[in-house]
Amino acid sequence: YFIMEYAGGDITKHDHEMENVEWLPIEKVEERLTYKSDKIVWQEAKGLI
Repeated sequence: YFIMEYAGGDITKHDHEMENVEWLPIEKVEERLTYKSDKIVWQEAKGLI
């Protein structure tokens, strides 16, 4: 996961190492996470935004 701010461009032309790329509103991120460890990291990351 990466914390980024949209600056422009086409997300369909992403790096081949990524299977899927999408922008999510902050309130939708946690519902997409399935692993407890990812949810913990996300809670910490939200504090940086």
